[in-house]
Amino acid sequence: MLAGLLRDKFGTRKILGIFSVCFSVSILLFFHGIYGGASLGFVTFFYVLSGIFGGMVVFTPLLMVCVFPPNIRFSGLSFSYNISYAVFGGLAPILVTTLNHYNPILIGYYLAFLGLLGLWTSLSSKIKI
Repeated sequence: MLAGLLRDKFGTRKILGIFSVCFSVSILLFFHGIYGGASLGFVTFFYVLSGIFGGMVVFTPLLMVCVFPPNIRFSGLSFSYNISYAVFGGLAPILVTTLNHYNPILIGYYLAFLGLLGLWTSLSSKIKI
């Protein structure tokens, strides 16, 4: 809800960029806190922040809808969006389990990478929304 309110006030690209960077930082601090022996308060604080800044995911369908014209939006876009969700939704647990086997903090790096991917999307987006 916070992401949507801020998006209405400041624009999609700015809020997506800010939320992406803040998500990456907060998730790394959260994982380093867990595996570095930080206090429960520290870990809980960054857990909550990661959840708030995880609101950046609401921009995915918004950006996709704004990029494509209506005749593609209602047919091809919905199909490809659902297929990609199914594929990556099925592969993410396998990836996370594999990363956890080697070093649990790698999951934090994976999530931070996704946050930076959101930043790249906000910086490279040419659409005016």
